[in-house]
Amino acid sequence: MFAKKLDWDSKVDSDFAQEWQKATTAIDKFYVEIPRQVFSSEKTDSKPFLWIFADASNSAMAVCGYLENSTSTAVSQLISGKTKLAPQKRTLSTPKLELLAVLLAFRLAESIAFALNYAISTINIASDSLIALSWIRTVRKVPLFVANQRDKIKAHINRLIAHGCQCQILHVPGEKNLADAGTRGVTSAQLEISTGSGDPNGSSTTRSDPY
Repeated sequence: MFAKKLDWDSKVDSDFAQEWQKATTAIDKFYVEIPRQVFSSEKTDSKPFLWIFADASNSAMAVCGYLENSTSTAVSQLISGKTKLAPQKRTLSTPKLELLAVLLAFRLAESIAFALNYAISTINIASDSLIALSWIRTVRKVPLFVANQRDKIKAHINRLIAHGCQCQILHVPGEKNLADAGTRGVTSAQLEISTGSGDPNGSSTTRSDPY
């Protein structure tokens, strides 16, 4: 509706109305269960890892978070996620959108880390964009937009380090990125299959030097 520049009271065409009806019908049928228990009931003094996967497309950015017990091989449960539409008034390249997704991931990581009543040892931010990751790590001059987002990311990193968290920015292959589903249109049936648990360690991440 935004792209068509329609007002709230404007009448949509029949094709759009059919697509809307199809989407709302699918939502009515959507049902999924996500376990609320993050870890097992076994007591442990180990500090968990926090994994945040970030992805972007021309339509949207998405991030999803998983907590993993550092002494357990159990599959982590999805604990939080966030999606955001790509800017509509300004066209950005895919690498810039991926950079915004990494920033969104750090915002989610900070909100989770500060909300928990136990310490997180390491925060792993995973993206499939080599260009975005290189922008974050380079000391060379970059475009102003990129520099501004990089400064925001580093501010989040500094706050997380002060909170006692080690931060790592990792590369993950696109087909292994757990946030992928949030950046593209999926049916309710597909979402039921992909929502819930994931295995961060099964995503073939390539580690960077920790901050």
